[in-house]
Amino acid sequence: MLDDLDYSQLTPQRVLVLRYQLEDRLMSPGSMSGHQAERMRQGLGGAPPDGARPNTAESERAKLADLVLLCKGLTARQEAACRARYSGSVGVELYKRLRRPCDLREGDGEEVINARPEGHADLVEVQGRSAVYASYRRVGELVGASEHSARYLVQTAISKIALEQFRRRRTRRGGR
Repeated sequence: MLDDLDYSQLTPQRVLVLRYQLEDRLMSPGSMSGHQAERMRQGLGGAPPDGARPNTAESERAKLADLVLLCKGLTARQEAACRARYSGSVGVELYKRLRRPCDLREGDGEEVINARPEGHADLVEVQGRSAVYASYRRVGELVGASEHSARYLVQTAISKIALEQFRRRRTRRGGR
């Protein structure tokens, strides 16, 4: 999880993934923030009425509130489709690729398996893992829609989030 989110650099898909990760973390058993996350989901903000002191998860709750606000225009069906698509991965996929050495960064989770692949002098062969998300067919099954309808719901939601991000950037720059 990123410590300081740069909301201007997040894609709408990443907004959804981070939102669901934070919700899961804050709502997990034993989390002191579960009550606060549930209040945010219900549209109630601020400190709990019992006057409890904020705990160390205060910044995570603030990040979650920002991410939820980016998703505020979604319908219930769009929300359900996005949750089915991005709330968790259904597996891990191993891959091998050719990459330029200058594009490799430590912490990407890729390891060089062949420093001089045959026929590609300026590239290296890497191996890594990537998350596999639910297919649109599976999303459709979960929300009671066809594969095409599920894709439309998710793409429409992504468009709404992108539009909200654009509005935020525009307002910060002094636009109307």
